[in-house]
Amino acid sequence: MVSRLLNLKGLEQVLQAHWTEFLDPVQVMRVVMEHVRDTKFKVIRQAEIPPRHVKVTVTKVSVFLGKDELPCLKEQLEVWIEFSIPKDAGVVIGTYTGVLGLSGDFRLKESFGTHFLPETS
Repeated sequence: MVSRLLNLKGLEQVLQAHWTEFLDPVQVMRVVMEHVRDTKFKVIRQAEIPPRHVKVTVTKVSVFLGKDELPCLKEQLEVWIEFSIPKDAGVVIGTYTGVLGLSGDFRLKESFGTHFLPETS
């Protein structure tokens, strides 16, 4: 009898903890910054906004094994990237989820976030 040798949860935890060893952090930042630049987010105006600094971190990695009838979905990683990126006079805080193929192709799955802007008098 053969038991399952691969612990997917453990693999996902290792990938999340060591994402900078298999993803290029500069390219991850570039992809996210370009997305923020080109995307309109929900705007909230308030007296004090969060700090306007760049922060990008991978917060979740999930392994997709796919189904035999859907080979295009086989062996991919879903990557969640949380970010804080300055935009205009404010800052956008949100999450970018993408699918990373083992070939290195990365494509957006979805994103959501909020654009915090200072109140204008």
